[in-house]
Amino acid sequence: MSNSSENNSMQIDRILEREADAVDTLTRLFQRTASMVDDDRSDDDTPIENGDVAFSVQNQPDEEMREVVVETNRVSSSSGGVKRAAQLEAQKPAKKRVCQKHDEKLVRVAIDNHINHGMSKASAAESVHMAPSTFSAYVARYRASRGLNVMPQKRQGSKAKKFDRESVRSVLEYVDRHPTCAIEDVMAACSSMTIQAISKSALQRWLQKNARITFERFRCFPVGYTAEEMREAICRFDKITNGNGFKADENVLFFAEAAFAVNSRRTYPMSPKVSPPLTSDPATLTPDLRVLAAMSHAGIHASSVRSFSGFTTAQEMLDFVGEVLRSMPSLEGEIWFLGFNILPEEIATPIFREIEKAGHVPFFFPEEEVSWNAAEYLMEDLPLIIDRRALDPSKKEKLVDRMTEILSNYNAAKCNAHVRSAFPDQ
Repeated sequence: MSNSSENNSMQIDRILEREADAVDTLTRLFQRTASMVDDDRSDDDTPIENGDVAFSVQNQPDEEMREVVVETNRVSSSSGGVKRAAQLEAQKPAKKRVCQKHDEKLVRVAIDNHINHGMSKASAAESVHMAPSTFSAYVARYRASRGLNVMPQKRQGSKAKKFDRESVRSVLEYVDRHPTCAIEDVMAACSSMTIQAISKSALQRWLQKNARITFERFRCFPVGYTAEEMREAICRFDKITNGNGFKADENVLFFAEAAFAVNSRRTYPMSPKVSPPLTSDPATLTPDLRVLAAMSHAGIHASSVRSFSGFTTAQEMLDFVGEVLRSMPSLEGEIWFLGFNILPEEIATPIFREIEKAGHVPFFFPEEEVSWNAAEYLMEDLPLIIDRRALDPSKKEKLVDRMTEILSNYNAAKCNAHVRSAFPDQ
């Protein structure tokens, strides 16, 4: 019993001694490894990222371990390094193909030798340093053009066609007058108006973007004058314009009113609907936008823009005229001529009385095919120059604000041009 216990204690002592020797050996080996890593880092200026180091120490003097290999966790095997190298290679940008330029004269000689002198295609292609397949394309181009074209032509990119100023006005006027027209209808109108050719899809895209809002104008200020009132208005107009002191480009104020039925979500189908289009009856239309303006050769003196406020009344027109007279101190001491489109007597009487009280001369423009009222040209121009793109609800855009901005920025040169159009002889 005592012998067996002694043997066990001796075995335990040997095991402990071996473990101590092993620990000592491993400690010395790791110290050597650490010193070698420090030497490598001191020799190389490039920083080692995240400890990605792989190295080996071979033929160590200790017999207990002939080779020590220290690797980090990120580099686990040689297959991982190969895979990473393949990924980096795949990420390299592809080489840009460079087309070789050939001399046209030499190419023509090679084609002539091939076609007329029996030289093989391979030999002719080799003479101009060209692949046989490429040389075949040159030969085909030569034959298709009957010898005119040999070299490849540069591709001409498609250029977007644009409407000129007059074409834009014509198209916008057409869609305003035809609230239910389709693209085919507009195309037919474009051909009759000699507008430059444009595809249906291009026209549809242009209209969906630049004519999403359309304006259908109608006369909402009360009319209904008699033939006798018309004759009196014409006689008064002739007497005033032929008399002394009347100068359209100096002392005349032009008044006009316009009402528009607005479609702010206009769509343009490619083909017209099967059912007959609905026609707008001016008698049943309610104005969505009303504009009053007073202008002279020097610019717009006053304007009023209202939305969804019903028809213009005689009182509103009278108030607008009074506002114009009060806001123009330059009228004091001078006699100005204030012209309107013809109105019924019961509406015109209080307006004319207010103007005459201020010392000025009111009159009517006769109703003719070509208007004498320069402010009418202004009213025709407004819906053509306003921004017709769709309103942005996130920006709280309003059509009234757009029209007001147009009127505030309308320059004197345009107003003067309208006056000269109405009175070309003055």
